Amino acid sequence: MPPVLVVVPLAAAFFFQIQSAIPTIFEVDGYYHIKVAELTARNGILRSFPWAAFTPFRDHFGDKEFLFHVFLVPFTRLGLVRGAKLAAVVLDAAIVGLAYHLLRVRQVRGASTWMLLFVGAGSVFFWRMGQCRPHLGSILCVLTGLHLMARRRPMALALVAAVYALAYTASHVILILATLAAGLHRRSHGRIAFELPLAALVGLAAGHLLHPNFPHNLLIWKIQNVDFYRFAWLQGALDLGPEIEPLPLSDYLRVHFLVLGLWLFIGAAALRRRQRVSYETAVFATAGVAFGIMAYSGARFTEYWVPLSCVALPLLADDVGVGPADLMGRPAGRWLLGGVAALFALSACLGLREFTRLTHAVTPSQLAYDKSMRDIGGILAREAPGEIVYHAAWSDASALLFYDDESRYLAMLDPIYFYYSDPYRYVLLRAINAGGVLPAAVRPIAPPGFPEPVALLSTLRTQFHTRFVVARSDFRRLIEAMRKTPGVIERYRSTQHVLFELPR
Repeated sequence: MPPVLVVVPLAAAFFFQIQSAIPTIFEVDGYYHIKVAELTARNGILRSFPWAAFTPFRDHFGDKEFLFHVFLVPFTRLGLVRGAKLAAVVLDAAIVGLAYHLLRVRQVRGASTWMLLFVGAGSVFFWRMGQCRPHLGSILCVLTGLHLMARRRPMALALVAAVYALAYTASHVILILATLAAGLHRRSHGRIAFELPLAALVGLAAGHLLHPNFPHNLLIWKIQNVDFYRFAWLQGALDLGPEIEPLPLSDYLRVHFLVLGLWLFIGAAALRRRQRVSYETAVFATAGVAFGIMAYSGARFTEYWVPLSCVALPLLADDVGVGPADLMGRPAGRWLLGGVAALFALSACLGLREFTRLTHAVTPSQLAYDKSMRDIGGILAREAPGEIVYHAAWSDASALLFYDDESRYLAMLDPIYFYYSDPYRYVLLRAINAGGVLPAAVRPIAPPGFPEPVALLSTLRTQFHTRFVVARSDFRRLIEAMRKTPGVIERYRSTQHVLFELPR
């Protein structure tokens, strides 16, 4: 088996090519994360976040990805776009290197061959791995935590859980996995390993207590992990994004047919020979199955499922005797390996081709979006420093902040923060975005006696304290209404956005 120092540069070269497919940051959250890192480098630990004027962030910042932003700080010196891309490549290569190391220390035969699954994992996986977002660090914590659970090292597990709590908002995942591992321990060793969930719980508590934004980080954790799902039934009203929606079954099968097929084949062999599956293997396999189910419930879990599969599947195959080395000794096994190799080639070809087509399709609009945000940010930085800017699309806030940290915006990241902090103004925003008329999807959360139609100018001035309105081009009713309003000046127009200035 080649050393890790050989595998990691190869992985980095592959993911560097993935990054090169799009010249800008992959998606809008990346603008926010690398900008927060720059603000941290410039100002030190952020205690407040005035750029999100109508959220709990404004007065008491609870940075839910504090360590991730600290990690990004050195990369900001390379330029924000280049730094965000390189940081993603480093984390991607670290994930591959860690998965390979976990197989290597367990002396799994053909470990380097199994790493090819990363290449054949499909376009959704490539897209998610290309994003400069904290889920990449979360994957490293999950893999490391599972390794420590499998080796029953509670003290080290507590340390990883503490780091996880400082680096990612959904760090409670490690407690869930530790509880599953404790139950699996009884099957193989005759007792429940209570020390594992206890260690994870202690580590999580320590991490939250040590957070520089404590106790406000706990409020942000609650909003993101409890209220987000409590309000998920309001998807149409809150526009929580497509990530929480399940993948269509046809897409799930089309994108993941190689990984899913290997799970079905090796899993069936493992079920026939359950007594041969070790506790360590069961820990990784259970987590892999859980994230495989979650990958169907939302594309955001694909980036977890694939690295876990790259560890769990080789361990399972080794335990039950259906690994590549075992199959090579059987005539039928060699035919089966040939079929798997053909499936891998097909999956890699289709995945990379689909990803290439996707990037070619979105690159013009990504470049136009980036230019539009840069131009508008330049105008606002000159003419509205310290002022609140109304942006119809909540997702535009990250790119606006990226190019103009002099102005203030309505909300950052999920609109749940805006709704939690000021539900009345959130309903007003949705009515303004529709040209003054409240959309039917938002009526369930409108307060009794809500004024309709909403007077645009007076509401924007008195409720949002703004004189600049950024409207994405698909907010047609708002754009038409603003153009018909006397005194409103259209300051900028592109294929992506229109910037309006209200009369003084």
